[in-house]
Amino acid sequence: MVNVEDKAKQAFEDISNIDKLNCGGCLFAAYGVWLHLKNCGYDMENVVIVQLSNNPHDYSNNTMYIESGEGVPDSASHFALSIDGGETLMDSTGWDSEAIASKFKLGSEYRELVIPSHKVEEFSENCLKKADWNYSFVREVSVPIINRRLNVDLDHRYESENEDEYTLELLF
Repeated sequence: MVNVEDKAKQAFEDISNIDKLNCGGCLFAAYGVWLHLKNCGYDMENVVIVQLSNNPHDYSNNTMYIESGEGVPDSASHFALSIDGGETLMDSTGWDSEAIASKFKLGSEYRELVIPSHKVEEFSENCLKKADWNYSFVREVSVPIINRRLNVDLDHRYESENEDEYTLELLF
């Protein structure tokens, strides 16, 4: 079996050319790769999703959700994957924590929140359905591509409860 790092890198590479993936689709990408690794039988104990945010509300709200299950998880500046419990980050742009933070102009004040492996599914599914996201990433077009390329099923997760007329305008 290919080691988990190489498998994750390949999975991100497979979806890296999806339009606007890091403009509203970063959690779909991180969660899709997480599901892909799980479906391939890897040990998931240290495979986590990490929220990067320079917004104190996002950080405190999502911390409360993870610790107590109360409230509704919120979107953040960026989400990435980590295979080492949150020490090193990976997304569709590469495997370099400082470069990822720099690319998203988070500055030195950003905070990282590790979503532990045993909470990844619950957090991601609720966050993707209920949070406000950048509508540049057209879910109806891009999520099926992620599904196909990673052999996962994110279809029921892209029907946001917050979709509005703007989203419909993007489609037609």
